[in-house]
Amino acid sequence: MNKTEQFKRAVQNLLKYADADYMANPDNWCVVHATKYMPLKHKDGTLYIPSTAMATNFEAPRTTVHTTFNHIVKGHLMGSWDDVPIVVLIPYNSLVKENGNPAQISTVDTYWSVSPERGLVLPENNYIIRPSNDVLFELGEHGATYKRDNYTEEEIKTILDMLEPEDRIQFEKYQNGEFEPYEIEREFYYDKRVKKMYESTKDKKAFLKGLFEESRFDILSHYLRDTVVRMAMEKMGFHKLQYVSDGSECNVAVETTALNMGIEATAANKGHSGSIYAEMEDCWTRIICKLDDIKKITDLQKLNEYFLSNYENDIVQECIKNLIKNKPFDFKTFYEKFFVECCKGRLLAVNLDIKMLKDDLLLFGKTDPLDTEQIKHMKEKRKKETEERLQRTQEYAKRLSEIKTIADYDENLSKVCYKNADILSKQYEIWRAKIIQHPGYNKFIEPFKMLNNIDLNKIAKTRN
Repeated sequence: MNKTEQFKRAVQNLLKYADADYMANPDNWCVVHATKYMPLKHKDGTLYIPSTAMATNFEAPRTTVHTTFNHIVKGHLMGSWDDVPIVVLIPYNSLVKENGNPAQISTVDTYWSVSPERGLVLPENNYIIRPSNDVLFELGEHGATYKRDNYTEEEIKTILDMLEPEDRIQFEKYQNGEFEPYEIEREFYYDKRVKKMYESTKDKKAFLKGLFEESRFDILSHYLRDTVVRMAMEKMGFHKLQYVSDGSECNVAVETTALNMGIEATAANKGHSGSIYAEMEDCWTRIICKLDDIKKITDLQKLNEYFLSNYENDIVQECIKNLIKNKPFDFKTFYEKFFVECCKGRLLAVNLDIKMLKDDLLLFGKTDPLDTEQIKHMKEKRKKETEERLQRTQEYAKRLSEIKTIADYDENLSKVCYKNADILSKQYEIWRAKIIQHPGYNKFIEPFKMLNNIDLNKIAKTRN
């Protein structure tokens, strides 16, 4: 490593630690929400961001609204936000006053479980950055605009002058059609047809310039958006983060601060994917996948084959039971049962964590005559951290053990699941009403009555 690289790395490390110190204070948290849509407005005039549940009229039971702190969300396996045109900035403390604490805090994914009637309500000091083709960009008192296309040559030069070196290199590759062989191979990896066209063309540079014209302008609009966001943050009195990654000093500082505030937190970006909210969404996904399969079947013989081949599936078993009992599918109860099992599984895992933490405490509590002062200090520090973590984990275990219903955990989640359950029930009933009218239905259902070991006498009494 040469001296220039050593200097760059030293500067980067200084910036990382400076960001960590800065983000240890929640007064410095700027909540960032990137979206394709402008916030909506309630009748009382307040702006709000709807959850996916609200936006889909509760056909998808996702009650959370997701944000980042002091930077725009980076692309990952679930998608890219580079071309998302609208960015909403809100001071964290102001947002909490309107909506309460988030369900979980992370620099890269802080999310609120919002009211299905109100959504994530924006305080008056929100700041919205949106596209407008009036001028290249403009920073106003309560919002900003930036241009997304139709740039003049002068405007392109202005943006290029602001580009980071690596972004400018990428832009010039698109502009000049000059790529390394491995880059061309990578670009055409998923499209053999275009690759064939490229190989057959005479002027390959011209072909590449035309092919990547849109990508070239995407770089300009993406970078201009990000630059305006950074300037808007500074105008609001916040600092934009430069280095954000799982487990980084900055992420750990935010996690520690949030935990000390009594709010669930993580230094990684997998907080939501490992949450109860995600498990309930996964439950819904499983339901609709099976229901979609079942609702497509209108022939009793094919339905018989499907039920038998998928009999171990809990959703299929519920369908069979409800057909036998001649009753609607109670999706609310299904959600509640799934939720209880989810909590039981988590409680088992948490109790294992508690055991491991107690074992760690014993380890750090042992003294050794050969321990240096440095080792003693390290043990004391680890012991204190482990005690704090143990206390939080025991509190979480206690909370889990006391939860009996979805509403006990989160009323917003309960309302959304129940609204979605009503929709699923109506869809299922339309199919069930048709299937039970088929000739030979009674003969079709008889073997399943025995398979489920249903007490037919009790069913008969219930019907009478």
